Amino acid sequence: MNMLDAEAIQIRRFRASLPELQHVRRFVGDLVTNHPSADDAVLAASELAANAIEHSDSGAFTVQMAHLQDAVRIEVRDAGGSGLPRPGPNGPDATRGRGLFIVESISRHWGVARDAAHTSVWCEIDCAHAPAVHEYLAA
Repeated sequence: MNMLDAEAIQIRRFRASLPELQHVRRFVGDLVTNHPSADDAVLAASELAANAIEHSDSGAFTVQMAHLQDAVRIEVRDAGGSGLPRPGPNGPDATRGRGLFIVESISRHWGVARDAAHTSVWCEIDCAHAPAVHEYLAA
């Protein structure tokens, strides 16, 4: 089990609109600048945030970045929607529904947590062979 480094947890709230995706990418990118897992972390956060914007019943969502002992954990939390997040159709003619497939392919783990008021989709980007993210946060 990984332990969270409380000093390396960052949370930010965003409006649920497509233009906010650039701010999500910048938020996450700034937290992992020059880190070997930076591109994967930014891509995963962008895909999870896009899903929150498209499928949530809320006008806002939060993005949480946390450093685990050997990974970066990204969690997007919103007010939920009509169904559980799951990968969509991935056939050759599908024009949508690939976000969670992408997250799954670049993450060592991902999942969904849901309660009466919120849905959280999270993933962990492996960085076991890279310097700790909190070293970059402190720089």
